[in-house]
Amino acid sequence: MKTAMVVLNRDEHQVMRLVKQGALAWAFDVRRASSQRAAVRIFRPCLAEYLSTPEPPGPDPRDLEAVLHAILPAEGPLVPATLVARAFGCSGSHIANLIRDGLLIVARSSPRRAVSADLSRGSILGFLRQRRIRATESRPVMGYGDLQRLE
Repeated sequence: MKTAMVVLNRDEHQVMRLVKQGALAWAFDVRRASSQRAAVRIFRPCLAEYLSTPEPPGPDPRDLEAVLHAILPAEGPLVPATLVARAFGCSGSHIANLIRDGLLIVARSSPRRAVSADLSRGSILGFLRQRRIRATESRPVMGYGDLQRLE
């Protein structure tokens, strides 16, 4: 979210409006189950697409599986928790909390710490599928050039 705020020169509410309008099509809420505050992460290529699109975007050509593969490119059923933390842009302790909450599943644990564990790729992808933030507003989406003209 912070990167999007800096790149787009918008505050958090304005960026969330873009997500809800569908201008930033691939956003995920990676908060803990007990958290009231959203922990939004936006797929980086969406920012570049938004900045280069003067017209409101049409249907997104990417499918969810392609986006999930770009977020977690490693193959195989196990993904190191440290890689998940990096992919989500969050701390290892946040990943450990998601594990404790039962939102991510440890497939193979390390005797050292939960953050060194290998997580089930299926649980990670399932978590992201559940946490995708979809467009909810029906107003037309303005492109970056439209927003610049409003300033």
